[in-house]
Amino acid sequence: MSAATPGAKRAPSRAWMRHGLCAASSTPDLWFPEPAQRDGAAKAKAVCRACPVRSECLAYALALGIRHGVWGGTVPEERDGRKARRDRRMDPAARKRKTEAERKRRRRLRAAAAAGNPEAAQRLERERTRKRTAESLAAARQGARTAGAAS
Repeated sequence: MSAATPGAKRAPSRAWMRHGLCAASSTPDLWFPEPAQRDGAAKAKAVCRACPVRSECLAYALALGIRHGVWGGTVPEERDGRKARRDRRMDPAARKRKTEAERKRRRRLRAAAAAGNPEAAQRLERERTRKRTAESLAAARQGARTAGAAS
């Protein structure tokens, strides 16, 4: 028996698969319709709605990033949206780490401004007066790296 590699992701369990309604299906093509066959996907989704392991199936497809077929009552395009929403939800520990990192960054920027760095002072003033956008946040992070490297 080999030891598990530290930090390696473990594949999700597949024990639930034998309980799925698709396991007893005599038409495997139903679960992998061509993209143009919307009615094929609709038929598979209808079976999935009554399946007792639908949530496990969807979780499995999301965890592995499966890009084909109907899994958990969803087609790949629908799973992409669910994964994006799931990734946006942050666990409390990750949120705390992000908040602490932001505080440290701001402290470094304030210290650089207090030490006479005009660029840091301007950056602080801009941050105070403008709305947060993805671009402004990226620029602020880059500025903090620059200010941190200068000190």
